[in-house]
Amino acid sequence: MKKFLLFVAAAMLVGSANAQSLRFYDQEGNLYDDGAVITTYEVESEFMNNTWHMNIKNTSDKLINVQIDVVMEEINGFFQFCGNGGVTTSMCYPIMAVGTTSYGPYAAAAGSADYYYHAAMMIMDENSAARAKFVAYDANNPDDKTTLTVIFNKEAYDKGCASVGSVVAASKVNVFQRGANLVCNYNFETAANRSIVVSSIVGARVADVALDGNNGEAVINRLPKGVYVYTLVENGRNVKSHKIVVR
Repeated sequence: MKKFLLFVAAAMLVGSANAQSLRFYDQEGNLYDDGAVITTYEVESEFMNNTWHMNIKNTSDKLINVQIDVVMEEINGFFQFCGNGGVTTSMCYPIMAVGTTSYGPYAAAAGSADYYYHAAMMIMDENSAARAKFVAYDANNPDDKTTLTVIFNKEAYDKGCASVGSVVAASKVNVFQRGANLVCNYNFETAANRSIVVSSIVGARVADVALDGNNGEAVINRLPKGVYVYTLVENGRNVKSHKIVVR
């Protein structure tokens, strides 16, 4: 009898040690199964980001210092991972290569459920895609973890980017560097209220230049060296985005 009780106690202890304290959940509050694979089509039209909001729930009765690993398994384009207010990683970080990066830790109170981070794939064109595995775990007990793989795939272009307005052929808008400035050449068949908005790869707007008339050339003020995204805005709606490198 004593051996049986010891066996039961040991089994309970092992079960407790392997308990899954952290869970990912969606915007409606539904918990994801550990190891789930999902595809996101949610598009934030302002910067043409295909996004996923990372909601994490601490299902335990203790405070957990949560660490997050972002494992980029595939990537074609520009991907960013952002923290939110109250979290030590409260800014955006670009990820442009396959590999693993870690963020945190942040303190999650017992039973707390909140959205701490979000990830975004910038939609440059129909080929923009990524596959990222997110791992949330107890920094003091790495075996207590949960994983979720999110696919930011090519369908996002059709379901998101292309649906917010008529897609204008790239040949009608050409942004390039001339000396210290960026220059936009444009030629349209119909009249509309248009502008070129330039953003950094972490989503900060750095320039907004009106395109007067149906055709012409607009000069964008000098920008620091780096990678940017320029977006054609037509009648208040984002139409198409492209990457440009300022050297």
